[in-house]
Amino acid sequence: MIIYKKSTKHIVHYRNDGSTVRTDAQTWFNIYIKDNKLSADQAADLTYIELAPIEINLIHGKHLWNESTQQVEEDPTYVEPTPVEPTPVEPTE
Repeated sequence: MIIYKKSTKHIVHYRNDGSTVRTDAQTWFNIYIKDNKLSADQAADLTYIELAPIEINLIHGKHLWNESTQQVEEDPTYVEPTPVEPTPVEPTE
């Protein structure tokens, strides 16, 4: 299943359930909302789609769900974040 924002189509979560006892997608959707402590407004902007298992490597903010083609696509406006350099630590004696 893929969970995405209705307003932007950005994918926020992907789940591939390979267990023998399957939990339905609505239950996983509800768990996602609860685990992420989303407000009612935030939850209302989300929806999900059930898919056959696929291999995808999602990057938050980079991938969209195209409702018309039913495919994962890269967001053409995505800009890769600038890497954060670690702050040097002064040695202690």
